[in-house]
Amino acid sequence: MKELIVTGCATDFCVDATIKSALTRDYSITVVADGHTTADRPMIPARQVIQYFNWLWSEMTSTEGGIKVETCDAILGA
Repeated sequence: MKELIVTGCATDFCVDATIKSALTRDYSITVVADGHTTADRPMIPARQVIQYFNWLWSEMTSTEGGIKVETCDAILGA
């Protein structure tokens, strides 16, 4: 099984592209909901961008792998 845990910078660009690319390769993906960041955009603050993408990824359907969005504490069992 191919497994990927995703964190990073530029939620709406690099992180999103990495996740979508991994989905096409049937990875099992865990996105760390509070482990990615971005800057404010002209029409939307960074906090809302992050919330939107966490929601979007949690609703995606994969072919063979899976995708889940969890906080760092949930992943670590804290």
